[in-house]
Amino acid sequence: IKGKGAPVTNYVVPYKSYGKPGVLKQLQGDDLLRQIDKWVKDGAIEMSCGQAMAKVVQNSEWTDLSDLYFVLFGASSAMGPFFKLMDLGANVIALDLDRPPIWEKLLKETESRAGKLICPVKDKVPAGASIEDIAKVAGCNLLTDTPEIRTWLQDLYPKE
Repeated sequence: IKGKGAPVTNYVVPYKSYGKPGVLKQLQGDDLLRQIDKWVKDGAIEMSCGQAMAKVVQNSEWTDLSDLYFVLFGASSAMGPFFKLMDLGANVIALDLDRPPIWEKLLKETESRAGKLICPVKDKVPAGASIEDIAKVAGCNLLTDTPEIRTWLQDLYPKE
């Protein structure tokens, strides 16, 4: 399922100081570079992490992930990269439990983002199927479906 959103063309980090009320700031450009320096000086992140983040800020073309494929185990994880990867236009092979609410959320989020969602389904999905219909057959169980998942992944994009 290909999202219909425009890809994010620069590196943006949502941020709010811990313990302070208010909304998240969307740090980018020089503001983000200053915050990265502060995080490094304060010991919140390692210097190598700060350097890597700064390189991405300074090379906006690196944010185009449309030719890259990512396999996410537990794709709906709150701390996972699903939403950021989808914003950057990545091809995300999402694996998560076969529970409709999980897939409804991932599928709805995909519609407004730039990336492409690829997921295992238990039955054929007819053209024009609704999000709810796709969610009913999407997903897998990493513990009980391990051999099938491995085979599916191997066969999905053999050249990627």
